[in-house]
Amino acid sequence: MLIIQVKSIFEPIHIAIPENLKCPNCGEKGNVEVTVYQKHIETGFSYKVTKKLSGTAHCTHCSTDIANVQWSPEIETTFNRLKQEARVQKPSVKWTTTFKLFLGFIFLAFAFVGYQIYALYTENKDKQHFFENPTANHKILVSHTVREDYSKTHDYGNNWAVIRKIDGDTIVVQFHNNKVALEEVSDSKAPKKGYNGPTYKIKKSEFQKQQRVTEYHKKNGLGLYYAYIWNFEKE
Repeated sequence: MLIIQVKSIFEPIHIAIPENLKCPNCGEKGNVEVTVYQKHIETGFSYKVTKKLSGTAHCTHCSTDIANVQWSPEIETTFNRLKQEARVQKPSVKWTTTFKLFLGFIFLAFAFVGYQIYALYTENKDKQHFFENPTANHKILVSHTVREDYSKTHDYGNNWAVIRKIDGDTIVVQFHNNKVALEEVSDSKAPKKGYNGPTYKIKKSEFQKQQRVTEYHKKNGLGLYYAYIWNFEKE
């Protein structure tokens, strides 16, 4: 939670001790000091000069402050005259370095979030376009399992595969010989050569709509059993 301390400062802008003013406390004349103040407001973020004026009256003879409710018409008239004579500072606001740094931080935070949203939107748009428009020589990083017989499946791990050709609703993909370690999946780049591994025929419609690899199974349902696409690269 952000806590802002507000400090009011009353700057004296005019002081006078008129000879005709009488102190309501001791009755002496010529000892009433009238001061005009201009209000300033200081926070951790700004320093503001306001147009608000106020005043005090103090008797230097009896050393007492004269409360506003005790002011005589003469003191009131003197105070109003001194307000007109005073050099009043023009109202203004100055922003502190702390506030400027805070605004800079907020701007950078919004810029970072905006960039992340834009990057995510662009990435999703590119991904959608890639799957909706499969093209020969495009590559996909796939985690796949192969069913070798009715009771046995073999996990082949993560491999890059290249789209060899597209024929109607059939996409022919061929896997690379080298596996990609799980901890390297996020940073893995598709090899340029070496796609000499197994070849599979997958359903184009499933690739486009579900963004997954589904094989046209071989006889008795053997062949590519499961495949998850980690990443993709355009040629």
